[in-house]
This record gives sequence, structure tokens and C-alpha cells, in this order.
Amino acid sequence: MNPPGNKNTLTFDEALIELSAKKSWDTLIREGVDPTLLRFWLRDIADSPDRYGRKSEDKRKALHLAQASRKLATEIERSVQTPPILFFGAPSDLQTMLSLPKSLRAYASYWEKLLSLRWPRGTTTPRTDRAAALLEIIKKRTGTYRYQEVADVLNAMDATSYGIDYKPRWDVSSLRQLIFRAGRRLKRISRD
Repeated sequence: MNPPGNKNTLTFDEALIELSAKKSWDTLIREGVDPTLLRFWLRDIADSPDRYGRKSEDKRKALHLAQASRKLATEIERSVQTPPILFFGAPSDLQTMLSLPKSLRAYASYWEKLLSLRWPRGTTTPRTDRAAALLEIIKKRTGTYRYQEVADVLNAMDATSYGIDYKPRWDVSSLRQLIFRAGRRLKRISRD
């Protein structure tokens, strides 16, 4: 993104005019799309990361947390068998202490479950997923996907984030492919 004060930075309204997308914006609004909601979605898409995934360092940290939690749970259970000191306290405190290993194992299982999830790959990104969701909203509201209009306003919003020199990324064919791929993914999910 361009830093504030950069001469190449445009407002959204300026970008609509500069990229000849004002007519597309007006068409979507005239068709019944809420302008506030549309601006929200456009800004969200423009600010979305270009890829899913996690750094391998983050994965190692999560794996270490899971392993350390399980190890601590085992140590606590062993200490219950042969306590290092005698316990003097309320029964509720003892129950809390005895339930700690179970909580630690649940914590470890949660991290292991997150690590085992299969994240989307290939051309699926947070940005493209959100663009597909916007297209579905537009279709529900107007009866059609309005590919050209959506491409125009997406490119205008991207120009506000990346400057006037930004090369437009959205076009009718790329949006059609998004919808096609999103439909295929949904079919695969529904079979599972």
C-alpha cells in the first residue's frame, strides 16, 4: 500500500472516475445493492492477504505448546501418586488441581487439531474467497453475478489501496473462474 500523502493515492470516488468504473458502481446501486455494504466488502477484499497458510515457525511453536502441555499433564498425574509435599486445602482446590491434566490434554488436542487441518491451496486465497462471496451477494440481490460491474469496482478499490499505477487484476473471466472453482469446492465439501 502507498503511504499516506503519496500523490498516487486516490479516494474511492476518484478511483471510480479515473478507472471509468462510476457507471458500474451506479448500476450495482440502482440494482438494489446497499452502497455501505458494497464499500465494506470492497475494502475487505482489497485489504485481504494474497495467500492462506501459516509460517512453519508458527507451526513449530504450536506443536511445541501441544507437546509441553501433554508432558506437564503427565508430570502432574505422577505427582498425584507421590506428592512432593502434603496437600492442605479445600476439597474444591484439590478437585481443580486433579482436573488440570485433563484440561492440559484438551489444550494440546486443540493445537494438534489446528495443525492437522488442511488449508486451501493453489489459486484459492482469502482475497479470491471474499470476491466469490461478494459475487454471490450481488447475484442474490440482483439476480445475476454482474461480473463486469464487480470487476470494475474491485479494481477501483484496489487502486485506492495500491495507487493509480496499480495494474487492474480483476476482469470478467477471472471472476467467472472464481465462481466456477467455488462451486466445485462446495460440491466436494457436500460429498464428504
